[in-house]
Amino acid sequence: MFVKIFTPKNTKRVLYLFLLVGVLLTIFWNFPFNFKVGENDGYIKKFAIFNNTNLYTGIASGTSVVYFLALKFLNFFLNNINNSFFLLNLISQIAFIFIGVKLFNKEKSKESKIIYASVLSLFLVKGFQMKAYSGSSNDYLLSVFILWILYEIVKSRKNVISDIKIGVLMAISLSIRKSFILFFPLFFILVFEQYKLKNYIKTGVSFLLILLVFHFPAIIENHTLSFYSKEPNSTTYNWITRNYLGLKRIFEEGLAFSSGSVWSYSWAMVEEYIQTGKFIPKSLTSVIANDPAVFIKAFVYNVGRNLVWTLRFSGIIAIVPFFYKIKLFNKYLVAYFSFLMIISAVGFTVTEFRWFWGYDILMFLGGYMYLKSIKEKQLKFLIISISLITVLLFNVRTIISLL
Repeated sequence: MFVKIFTPKNTKRVLYLFLLVGVLLTIFWNFPFNFKVGENDGYIKKFAIFNNTNLYTGIASGTSVVYFLALKFLNFFLNNINNSFFLLNLISQIAFIFIGVKLFNKEKSKESKIIYASVLSLFLVKGFQMKAYSGSSNDYLLSVFILWILYEIVKSRKNVISDIKIGVLMAISLSIRKSFILFFPLFFILVFEQYKLKNYIKTGVSFLLILLVFHFPAIIENHTLSFYSKEPNSTTYNWITRNYLGLKRIFEEGLAFSSGSVWSYSWAMVEEYIQTGKFIPKSLTSVIANDPAVFIKAFVYNVGRNLVWTLRFSGIIAIVPFFYKIKLFNKYLVAYFSFLMIISAVGFTVTEFRWFWGYDILMFLGGYMYLKSIKEKQLKFLIISISLITVLLFNVRTIISLL
């Protein structure tokens, strides 16, 4: 009897309420609108140096190659570093939303239009909250290329152009941020059924050729690829060391599991700890081998944190397949939860949700494909209505906290 109230008409009412709150949330999230870009991980300072250096030397020194090249291009016309960052990341957010909609349209079904509109609305509300223009991070530009790659994969055009294009886009993505390496296992999950050896060869060759073009100076000078590094100038410790000590203190002192708690363990505190001569890890494998309890706790905490985040923005559409008709679990959901587990492990800190940009569309797309596969119509409307309401409840709290 309860399920019967979830009809297309009632679900449409829930959707309208969701869109109303979504608009309010977008306004509050982006208010006050500020053209000033905040410094994030030293990108602005690093780009100022890159911008005044010849390209060969700048790339050889280690940088976010494509991100800084795009910034340099914009700055040539704007002659203002702040405005260049602002415009590039704003364009990235717009492109993110545009490509995301196109991606959804590739899987759009004539049936259950309300279901499609609801899932797309979940994606759009989240996309409008990115607030990319306010930061100097390259995560947003990377998210655009991740979506573009996913779009090419979903199109499933089995021809030379498509294979080459995917390889080129992957090379560009890796030339934006080193963390794109985490996409590779997802790539194999997503193309496993449609790729043959010849497809892998064409994609692989185009990937390597474009990678060589972008990283040529670093390869010649340093025999490595050019990546932006935030590592301290030390041979004794690195970010793994700092994250390990920050996480260890969180668990020992019962501090909040948050980025702030990790960051509060400063480099000065790391140097002070080193004087004690105790265990000083410099790699994740070293942590696992010598103090696995810290790694396991961080992994479990991050998995829980990321699952709550999944509920906050997609409701239950990505979670339900674990409990009902798991045989309908599709490759998009497999890829999304694979990424969730990978980032929870290798990040070895408190995960930041900007690391999910681009990848997050997989939970919406996978949820939609799952709903399309369910034959019970009223059950579909039940799942999507609960998802919309769940996201509403999570984010109304956000609106209230911003008042």
